[in-house]
Amino acid sequence: MAYWRIVCDSIVQRIHRRVLEHVAAVEARQLDLIALDVALDSLEAADDDLARLVELRFFGGLSIQETAKVLGRSTASVERDWRVARALLRRELDGGPA
Repeated sequence: MAYWRIVCDSIVQRIHRRVLEHVAAVEARQLDLIALDVALDSLEAADDDLARLVELRFFGGLSIQETAKVLGRSTASVERDWRVARALLRRELDGGPA
């Protein structure tokens, strides 16, 4: 009987640990989405064009060429602005100065 209790306790502890890990992962993901939303709002306040480019690339899944066509710009300028937008978002998400 004591062995059975040890086995059951071990199983309950393992399940509890997995539930806590799952909850922590979900909370981290929610915080990441909130942080991304705040970073995108900040980018939009700073530069509407860069925010639109991020929306098309990140959420729309468009390639550089497709984005350039939609925006009526050259691929070189879209590539340049994409690098700038990613750097600004990365800095914002890392907590650096905007």
